[in-house]
Amino acid sequence: MTPAMFKTLREGMGLAAEEVATLLGVTRKTVFAMESPTRVLGVPEEHAEALRAFAHQFDLAVSRAKRRKALPRFTDEARFQEVYGEGLPLSVQGELLYQAHRVTTAPIDYER
Repeated sequence: MTPAMFKTLREGMGLAAEEVATLLGVTRKTVFAMESPTRVLGVPEEHAEALRAFAHQFDLAVSRAKRRKALPRFTDEARFQEVYGEGLPLSVQGELLYQAHRVTTAPIDYER
C-alpha cells in the first residue's frame, strides 16, 4: 500500500491520525511518517492489513446503517458498537452516519 492510499483510506473513514495510531498500536508520528509523500518504502503490510480490515468493518457498519428506518446517534460507545459493530470507536459515528445518510432518506435520530 502506498502512503497516499493509506492516507486516503484513513481520511475516507473520517479517522484522525491519533485514532489510527491507537488502532495500530503505533504513535501519531509513525502514522504521519507512513503517509508522507516522500516515503521511499510503502506502508508496512501488517499496518496496511489492519487498516484494510478496519475499513471493511466500517463499510459493513455503513451497509447496516443504510438498511435502518432511522439512523440512531449515540453518546455511549457500548450502545454504538451494539448497533453498528464491535470494535468501531464512537469517533467514527459522524462519518458513518454521513455516508449512510447520503444514500438513504432515513432521518438521523439524535435521541439515543
